Amino acid sequence: PKLTLYRDTNGWCPFCERVWLGLREKNIPFDEVLINLYDKPQWYKDMVPTTMVPAIKFAGSGEVVWESDAILRRLDEAFPEAGPVLFREPEQLADAKLLIDRFMNASMGISYSVGNRTEAEIDAKRVTLVQAIDDLDGRLRAGGPFLLGAELSAADCMAVPMLERYGVQMPFTAAGVKLRDAGRWPGLAAWYDAMESRPSYASRVQGDAYSWTVVAPVMMRLFGGQNGTLSGPAADRADRAAQAARALLDEMVLDAEAGASAKGPAPAGSPRAEAAAKLVANHEAVVRDATSTTPKSQLDLTRLAPESAPSVDAALRAAAAALLAGARPELPAGVEPSEVAAACRYVS
Repeated sequence: PKLTLYRDTNGWCPFCERVWLGLREKNIPFDEVLINLYDKPQWYKDMVPTTMVPAIKFAGSGEVVWESDAILRRLDEAFPEAGPVLFREPEQLADAKLLIDRFMNASMGISYSVGNRTEAEIDAKRVTLVQAIDDLDGRLRAGGPFLLGAELSAADCMAVPMLERYGVQMPFTAAGVKLRDAGRWPGLAAWYDAMESRPSYASRVQGDAYSWTVVAPVMMRLFGGQNGTLSGPAADRADRAAQAARALLDEMVLDAEAGASAKGPAPAGSPRAEAAAKLVANHEAVVRDATSTTPKSQLDLTRLAPESAPSVDAALRAAAAALLAGARPELPAGVEPSEVAAACRYVS
């Protein structure tokens, strides 16, 4: 590998996602080291002055670069022949970045939290947000499908982490808009489709609809709650998101049951095989976190009792085996099903 990427353990950091996508789009071989944001190792804090993720370290020189924008620029400099030049057409890039910044600024105060705003103030914020989306859509309709035309650029890498989340979550927020409405914003809808046509993005970097839906209420409580508690319209919005997540999970269960027998063994190198390998490699850490009495992150999640560790381990082993075999998971005898169900809810 040419370098090492240091990113967050959960794959939720939007700044890490920018670099992750850039590396994959340019097809640069890299290693990964996952950093626990709630318990960063001292060696990482010594290596990166800001102590933030992402960062990269070049294999040969040992050069360390941090901040997503600086990293993507350095990738263009170090690997000019690899993949697309991300920072091309500087004037066009600056215009696209301005539109994205305007959209992001307009989304503040009407997405995860509305603060103490009145309904009239929320309506005014929504008008500003819709205008920013109109402007972004207009650019994409005039010269898409990507922000700089026919080829992906740094502008798309910068934009996609939050647009991905908002594409799923914004209908549940006070904004109440559907970014992927092709009738209302055809240029933006085509941009989403174009991004999802890129294997560099869709096969690894992109999050799934269930994950972004189920985390929406968590984000609402985190940014808009009083000690993690919501009330009034904010609580109603969080409840709608939670209900939508449950519906998506039910659909996933039905799809899994219907398709399990038809999948067959996972080919080497396939996403299923890689997912199983990750479960096997990380299962001890997952078991510890799922049964921890002193967790360092996601404190709002209910852990299992330490004595339930065998059930968590059994759930992970069954999931890995099912991924590899393409069949329904089978639990070993003597495992308490209710504990396995709780483990699955926690891990998901």
